[in-house]
Amino acid sequence: MALKFIDGFDHYTDAFVAKMWNQGKFSTANGVVAAGVGRNGTAGWTRAWRDGLAHNFGGTEDTVIFGGAFKLNTLATTAGIEIIWWMGEGTGRVHTELIWNESTGKLFVRRAGTAITGDGTAVLVAGVWYYLEMKVTISDTGSVVVKVNGITDISASPVDTRNAATGYCDTIVLGGQGGSAGGDIVMDDIYVCDDTGGTNNDFLGDIRVEALLPNGNGNSSQFDGSDGNTTDNYLLVDDATPNDDTDYVESPDSGDKDTYAYGNLASSTGSVYGVQICPYARKTESGIRNLKTVARLSGTETDGPERPVGDSYAYLPDVRETKPGGGAWSISDVNSAEFGQKVV
Repeated sequence: MALKFIDGFDHYTDAFVAKMWNQGKFSTANGVVAAGVGRNGTAGWTRAWRDGLAHNFGGTEDTVIFGGAFKLNTLATTAGIEIIWWMGEGTGRVHTELIWNESTGKLFVRRAGTAITGDGTAVLVAGVWYYLEMKVTISDTGSVVVKVNGITDISASPVDTRNAATGYCDTIVLGGQGGSAGGDIVMDDIYVCDDTGGTNNDFLGDIRVEALLPNGNGNSSQFDGSDGNTTDNYLLVDDATPNDDTDYVESPDSGDKDTYAYGNLASSTGSVYGVQICPYARKTESGIRNLKTVARLSGTETDGPERPVGDSYAYLPDVRETKPGGGAWSISDVNSAEFGQKVV
C-alpha cells in the first residue's frame, strides 16, 4: 500500500480529534477542528501556536509523502511556524520539519531544529490558500522535495534528514511547538503516502478529501439496531458527527455484517486515488473482539484486515486503493458502492 491516510476534517468535531488522529493533540491544546474554516467552506484544522495534531500511520518506510492545503491567517512573531513534522517511533523522534519563515515569507526544511535547506523561492502571504507537498527520504544522505501548488520550491540531495537511530517515518504531525506566540494557520485536505506499491507512491497533486455519509440500506443488514430491529440500520449510523451511544448498531455474532449506501461525490469528473472507510466502534464486553471493513460493488465484496476493537470508541480507518474486483476507483464506482463492517 502507498496511500496511508487521508482526512478532510468534515466527519467529526474537535471533541473527537483523538478518535481519528490516534496520537491526538501533540504539545498543548490550542489547535481545534472547526467548521467553516477549511477550503470550500468545509471544516479544517486550525492552530494558533504551540500545538500539533499527530497520527501514527504505521510502517517502517524511509520515504514518505505529504500533501495538504495550507493557509496562514496571521503573521508570526517567532523564528518560524512549523507546518508539518515527520517523526519516527511515534512522537518519540523528530526527523524533519517544514517551516514557514516569517522574515522572508518563504519555506525551508530543518532536521531536529537545524536548517538543512535554504529558503525556497515562493513567497507565501497571509490569507491565501496554498497546496503544499513534501517528499522526504530519511537517511544521513537523504533527500527532500517541497512543492507549492504543484511547482517544486525546494529540492535538496544528498542531505542529512535522519535524527539519530530511527531510519524511518511512522507519524505525521500538523503544526507543532513554536515560540511564545505564532501564526494562526489552517490546514485541510490531507494525504500521506509512502513510495511502495505501483500506485499513489509519489506526489498526488492538489487533492480534495470528501466525507460521505450513509443514506440508504445496503445488501446486508445483520447488526441489531438500538431501535430494536435490523430495519433501516443506516439511520442509526448516518450522523455527521459521532453521537456515541445515542443510536448505534451492534452484534455479538462472528460473521454478522452491515453494508450501507452512501451519498455521491460532489464532482462528476476527476480521479479517485483511494477510499478510506472509517467505522467508529467499541466493544461492550470483556474479551477480544475484532472488526473488518467491507466494500461492495456490483455484487463483489472485499473485506479489510482484522482490526482490534477497544473498550472506548475510536475510528478504525481502512484505506482502499482498489475497488472490489480490482482496478482503480472511478467516481461512478464510489457513488455506486456500499461500505460497512463485519464482526470477526
